[in-house]
Amino acid sequence: RDGDELWLLEVDRHSIAPDVRLEPSRDSQLFPHLYRSIRFAEIRAWWRLQRDDSGRWVLPKIAALPSEDLPQGTDGLPS
Repeated sequence: RDGDELWLLEVDRHSIAPDVRLEPSRDSQLFPHLYRSIRFAEIRAWWRLQRDDSGRWVLPKIAALPSEDLPQGTDGLPS
């Protein structure tokens, strides 16, 4: 089984854009990579993911709102 905690972060894409590199991944599709730590100030929202009964990670239901309107996570940030 994988780790015990998994967090989904929404980051400010404008602040990380200069450091994002698009690189080929599976099937030669481009995939964004960030080769540095995410700074606390760049985090706009967060969600602590939970596992279902079979042990799979469950993504939260996030409303289709502009990201500025999404609420901050309520579980705090990972330490």
